[in-house]
Amino acid sequence: MIISEIRNILNDEKAPTFSITRNRSFEREGKGGNIYGYWSNTTLKKILKNRLYTGDMIQNRRSRINYKYRKIVCNPEDKWMIVENTHDALVDKKTFLKVQELLPKQNKRNDRKSDFLLDKLLKCADCGHNISIRARRANGKSTTVCNYYRKYKVEYNLCTSHGFDYDTLENGVINIIRNVMDSLQADKIEKAVQKQCKESTTIESVKNNISKVETDINKLKTSLDNLYMDKLLNKVTAEMYERVHLKLSKDIQEYCNTNNLRIDYVVPILRSGAVPAVYIANELNLIKFAPIQVKKIKQNGKYDHIVLLNSLKDLDKEKELNLLVVEGTYSSGETMNTALNEIKKTLPNANILLACVCVRGEENLPKDVQKSFYGFSLPREKLFVYPWELKEQKETHPDQKIENIFY
Repeated sequence: MIISEIRNILNDEKAPTFSITRNRSFEREGKGGNIYGYWSNTTLKKILKNRLYTGDMIQNRRSRINYKYRKIVCNPEDKWMIVENTHDALVDKKTFLKVQELLPKQNKRNDRKSDFLLDKLLKCADCGHNISIRARRANGKSTTVCNYYRKYKVEYNLCTSHGFDYDTLENGVINIIRNVMDSLQADKIEKAVQKQCKESTTIESVKNNISKVETDINKLKTSLDNLYMDKLLNKVTAEMYERVHLKLSKDIQEYCNTNNLRIDYVVPILRSGAVPAVYIANELNLIKFAPIQVKKIKQNGKYDHIVLLNSLKDLDKEKELNLLVVEGTYSSGETMNTALNEIKKTLPNANILLACVCVRGEENLPKDVQKSFYGFSLPREKLFVYPWELKEQKETHPDQKIENIFY
């Protein structure tokens, strides 16, 4: 017994559908889809292939694309989470497997013997479903039929056949198009098309459009990241962090290419600059590091910044080295300025590029560097944490006490 036969039996016996048993009424409004109260092949196939009726629980069959888009997609079977025998079965597994063998397979359809001008363009005005075109018969004529009428029994009166001579319709449409084209002035059309092509297809115009779209996309991503950070109590996700470091790396690479600049050393300001420095160096294929560590401490009731590590002292200070200084978060600027002053004192001829993941007030970035780059900007009063941090540690961290540094 094929699925369409089962469907006809259920409809003949007026077996209630899910919509009826759950009191979910809907109106189709002539836009296609199933008619309320009637069984369809699609519904029956889903029931026959559903392992839930064998006592197994299946989860993760569908998921959202990501946190920004509400669209739901079906996951492949290898990503399903299946727990067997979680409830009483309505169908034993042996019978279920036998049904799977009997279900029709989705074989590739044969290639069409004829191509029709209006194929897939015709819609039924009554039910909203497609009108298909039947191949030419022995008399050489092609006819049309409503797919919904063809799918269900005539007795159901769900739609009418809408059968008519297709060739007459196609010839009529072609004649209308010809009459419209004949009434137009060909020379004016040609000039208009040429003008439009000249204005819109130049390489410079295309590049400008691409650049504008990329700028809009980046602005949108930044706005979404800020909104999502609020939603997650100011937690920067791994995905957001990945996108920020890729943006930083791309900006730095473009600047270096434009100015024919080669970075000699990556200088992470420890500790917060360590992780982004490794990210960026990996993207830019840089292997030389010269870290510097600056720490804010409290001595005698006052805060101060001290340099705990300066590996640049081993470099040749007479050389004009190109340094990429990397910091995690730029806020008050005290840590950054302390590090920059130490670098300039150690290597007075160095050219400095500055990269920060987060900036609290971009207008306060140091002006005495060759170029500054940053991932995103936030108000100074807004607390946030990176993927590897905890909010509790951020708020009550003991590392500002001098006894926890010199031990």
